[in-house]
Amino acid sequence: MKKDGKVFKKKQIRKSQILQLLLKEKTLSPSEIATRTELTLPMSSSLMKELVDDNYIFLQEHRTEKNVGRPPTSYQINPDGGYFFGVKVGLRKTRIILLDLQNKERFFVSEDTREIKDSVNFLKRLIKSIKKIINDQEIPLERVLGVGVAVPGLVNSKTGRSFSYFNDLDTTLQNYLTDAFKVPVEIENDVNALTLGELHFGTAKTSENALCINLDKGIGMGMIVSGGLYTGQNGLAGELGHIRIDDHGDMCYCGKKGCLETFASGEALVRKMQDIYKKGESPIVEKILKEAGKTEVDLDVFVDIVTMGDQVGIELTEQAGVSIGKAIGILVNLFNPDKIILGGKVSQLKDYILFPVKSSVIKHSLPETFAQTTITYSDIRRKAGCLGATTLVSDKIFRPSEAAIHFV
Repeated sequence: MKKDGKVFKKKQIRKSQILQLLLKEKTLSPSEIATRTELTLPMSSSLMKELVDDNYIFLQEHRTEKNVGRPPTSYQINPDGGYFFGVKVGLRKTRIILLDLQNKERFFVSEDTREIKDSVNFLKRLIKSIKKIINDQEIPLERVLGVGVAVPGLVNSKTGRSFSYFNDLDTTLQNYLTDAFKVPVEIENDVNALTLGELHFGTAKTSENALCINLDKGIGMGMIVSGGLYTGQNGLAGELGHIRIDDHGDMCYCGKKGCLETFASGEALVRKMQDIYKKGESPIVEKILKEAGKTEVDLDVFVDIVTMGDQVGIELTEQAGVSIGKAIGILVNLFNPDKIILGGKVSQLKDYILFPVKSSVIKHSLPETFAQTTITYSDIRRKAGCLGATTLVSDKIFRPSEAAIHFV
């Protein structure tokens, strides 16, 4: 059977429907699967046999002392039937997660991001790390179903090209990693991946329309519209950090003046606190730096400064929160989301950042548009990006598109 033929495609879509159903319901009988997928029992039985042969699912018999004749059976997803890697490359940390076919975590690691601008050496280290995990976890290479990679900056997920980083390779980032792993690789912007993580694993699972705000070294945003990720015409939607807040503000690296990132991002907060430390206006900073074995303020140190009650750090956070809330208020009026989720390192400041953000959103949005909106924190926090990255490849197996479903 041709793998690009209509019959093959229809079978793959129907198999995806069965896998998605089992992922959600955990265990179902053959008749329940046939009913829920609206397939005939012979058709669903044939497809399930193929999935069993491929080790994606297994058939379980339920024997009891009262059983007479053939015992009842049910199907479940085989957790060892396949594995997905999710990689979130950040400017501060690079995180790798390994999920099995039941979406259960098998391995997670978070490491400092080193020399991200040295594309080849950085990617060689990343490839080596993932291959070591495969070896240590004793996973057959043919059971690795794909690697999803989230990177910062501008990314065209359709072509697999990163414009801000890894743009000096002889090929696209996607092709480079596909050649290295010999498995499907998908590329996405880090904030979009974070949003997918919230949508499938986190706070946004029950949301139809949500804004996921990444408050870290920079400021980014992902949008869930009508239950799905919205990325815009070229996949570049959500540049919250480049909304102009002050026409007379500092020059941003994007070439514009007064962008939100220039005075409310984690990098801006660190820069301001470092200047204050040099002037000797915050005595707690020196103590925290000494305990951390550091000579300069970074984002981790800044969070410690604020959470220890430093008044100057709290005031800087409040000022940033007001500006962030002003930008979000504009979006509330435009999109009327049911949920706004704050993630990233700065969100670890909790109420110190949440209160000024919420107050400013209320001030800069219409009461009617904000009435049904809640602002909350991410409950999967640092794992959101790499979990979302796994869905870039797992969706190919578990979630056929609406257009594909209508195709069958």
